[in-house]
Amino acid sequence: MTARATGIMAAYRAGLSTDAVVDAPELRMTAIPSAPENEVMTYAMTVLVSDVEVAQRLAAALDDVRGHEGPLVVIAVPPVRGLAFFADADRQPKLDRWWSHAIPDGSVPVHLLVHEEGVPAWLPGLDGHFVVGVAGPDDGALYGGLENVTVADGVEPLDVALATVQRFASALMFREDAGLRLEKRLPRALPETGSRFRRARLHPADEFPRTSTAPATDHHPIPNLPPFDPVSPLSQDARREDLVKALADTLERLQRIRTIT
Repeated sequence: MTARATGIMAAYRAGLSTDAVVDAPELRMTAIPSAPENEVMTYAMTVLVSDVEVAQRLAAALDDVRGHEGPLVVIAVPPVRGLAFFADADRQPKLDRWWSHAIPDGSVPVHLLVHEEGVPAWLPGLDGHFVVGVAGPDDGALYGGLENVTVADGVEPLDVALATVQRFASALMFREDAGLRLEKRLPRALPETGSRFRRARLHPADEFPRTSTAPATDHHPIPNLPPFDPVSPLSQDARREDLVKALADTLERLQRIRTIT
């Protein structure tokens, strides 16, 4: 067992509630001591964002900007994430098995997640460091005073990634151009502006040149139709009787076409 489960699993094995989700334990552990001077401190990063696709995308982007000679030895996405990573007692043994295979012994855990109700109560005293994305100052205030927590101003993957790079800049964990590369790998979702559909043209016929007012009667595309009878366009000052007559003529032509076809 490594640092991940020191506080969580101690409470679980002590016989706390075995319901699916348990209350935050009273037991608090001290932080991991500093590495000896002759030992290089290494870090293991876990992405605890609940949405597995988002978590994998964030992990891949951070791995792309990880310094090859830096202290970050692994970036992993556990099978259980979000609040359940801490509070789901039934899945803690599964997490322990995963942790023993995925996370190197002696590495300092760094957890990346997005704020959920109930998470702040689990973080005080747990080993490692947490980078938590919050939607606003009210959520951020819930983590005030927690020395092992860095608050990211936003819940987008890019917000959490940039806050992580900034927090561990002195540890030379990431490339110097990490910020620029992350902005390309993790673009923010743009809000939809305007209608999703194109507005219909009011006068589509005006976009095409008029070559003739009447088609040739001997090469009509639809056979057996009556010859085209050109109708003189009506002026805006046309009398009511002319409008009625024009409408009647049009209806008669449509009826003749329907009868033939």
